[in-house]
Amino acid sequence: MAKQENVLTVEIDGEQNQNVYFRPLLRKVRGRFDLHRCREPNAGKLHAKWPQPIPGQRLELNLGTGEAAILEPLYEEKFAALRETIEASGQKLTDERQAVKADVSTWIYWLKALVDTGKAKLLRGAFPKLDSEPQKRFHSIEQPDPLDRLAAAIEKQSELLAKLVSQKTT
Repeated sequence: MAKQENVLTVEIDGEQNQNVYFRPLLRKVRGRFDLHRCREPNAGKLHAKWPQPIPGQRLELNLGTGEAAILEPLYEEKFAALRETIEASGQKLTDERQAVKADVSTWIYWLKALVDTGKAKLLRGAFPKLDSEPQKRFHSIEQPDPLDRLAAAIEKQSELLAKLVSQKTT
């Protein structure tokens, strides 16, 4: 088992009961659902069926190894009755633990953003400083600036010209 300090655990828990698209996984992660947060007037009718909030899925990251997982808290003993109600309604739960490999800096960057914006709660650990550049784009490649490309071409041309001049003088 990893040391407690080396593990970050975050629960998806936004004010609007929303799910979150977690970019490093390229998928949605279920958020906490609490009927007490709903401003819909008819939401009170559902309190008899769902009196207890449904916890959000948790994202866990081992800072030392880069091992990560999506945890389903509904498998915990304290949520057994809630889990049975969900399964009786025909809903299927994900596995209790879905292991994934993670780039630590990228996960730290995106998890911290979720916590900072109030879409998630930090349950365990602390965010360390990033030791490398996180991946921020997942669906496209950042195009280089045309001026940077022009400057690089001019520098390369200058190097070749300097080589040519040095060969002529020897």
